[in-house]
Amino acid sequence: MMILDPSFGRLQKRSLIRFLEKNGWSARTSKDGALKKFTYKDEKLSGDVNVIIDIRPTVAVTAKQYFDIVTTISQVYDSTIDAIVEKIKSISFDIIYSKIPDEYVSDKSIKLGTANQFIICMRSILAATATTEAGEGRSFPRNKKEATQYADDCRFGHTFEGSFGFTVESPIGFNDTPELFDLPSAAPFGRRVVSRLAEGLQCYEVAVLERSIDPLVSEGSGLSSNMCDELAAILEDTNLSKVEFSFEFSPEWTTPAISKDRSFSLEIGHLELLRDASNRLRATEKPKQCSIVGRITQLKTESNPSDLLDLKNERDVLVSWDSPEYGHIRVLMKLNPVDYLEAANAHMAGKFIVADGVLSKSGRSWVLSDITAVRTVNP
Repeated sequence: MMILDPSFGRLQKRSLIRFLEKNGWSARTSKDGALKKFTYKDEKLSGDVNVIIDIRPTVAVTAKQYFDIVTTISQVYDSTIDAIVEKIKSISFDIIYSKIPDEYVSDKSIKLGTANQFIICMRSILAATATTEAGEGRSFPRNKKEATQYADDCRFGHTFEGSFGFTVESPIGFNDTPELFDLPSAAPFGRRVVSRLAEGLQCYEVAVLERSIDPLVSEGSGLSSNMCDELAAILEDTNLSKVEFSFEFSPEWTTPAISKDRSFSLEIGHLELLRDASNRLRATEKPKQCSIVGRITQLKTESNPSDLLDLKNERDVLVSWDSPEYGHIRVLMKLNPVDYLEAANAHMAGKFIVADGVLSKSGRSWVLSDITAVRTVNP
């Protein structure tokens, strides 16, 4: 019994029809309007190749029918079935490919923790890029709700062989707008987001060659401080040495001036460029006096918490704070021995901690400094 790839079931009928139309297949519709026959003519072929599709909106195309059609198309173009599937899917999606180095792959698989963190980081990159595209400037305290929704609407595609990799599909829809006076249609939001990411990575590549952050912070880079932070995080949080990105843009919309076969490599050795660019772009943000309240998630010191005379070692406290302005963030505080002991007792008792001080952001980390008061409250 033939086992069908699940991706066939996700191919939209409209995407398949659009693919055939855009690749030179002539079409004829049956008299009753139910069927459409697509014909491909080529002198190199022994005869015409025909594909028949039921175009009635109430009739679904089964995975088996898709498989047969895609197999025929792959034979016409002397291509693999997987390659044709990707081209058909890319009609209504822009696709982001990401590969990780072979040394992290064992028996065609990677550690589940790495895969999970990678997906989390990709979602953060998309949300930060979408917020930047939405006009929030080159530095912002939190992602917009609409941008986060866009990231959630993107689809996580199948992994692919070679260097182990993932695909992310950004929905962009079909271009049904008639072009007037040969002017291209305005690109949908999803296309603008993926284009911004690709162009930002292109500027990163130039920055690496020039050993300068200037290409990253220039107006033309399209990058924001938040995007730089999230791009750095995909290596830092996954402990990967390199991630390689490439893009497949739908032909439905005007394609960015980036080569189809172009790939961009983020490497751990060049992360300082992203960090420095992030700091430069965030330079306009000023620390602010505020009061935070939340549950303690981490206590860290090499001292005895009850030894109030030990001033040599630092005492770090991490607090989970649901800020009305910044959203859910984690804030690091360095406390004196007395306040640290109170924080430790609050943590054991399940209480919240309240602290007054100056809040600032360094990279992706939030820090409360110049602390003037610490107290505990019930949740």
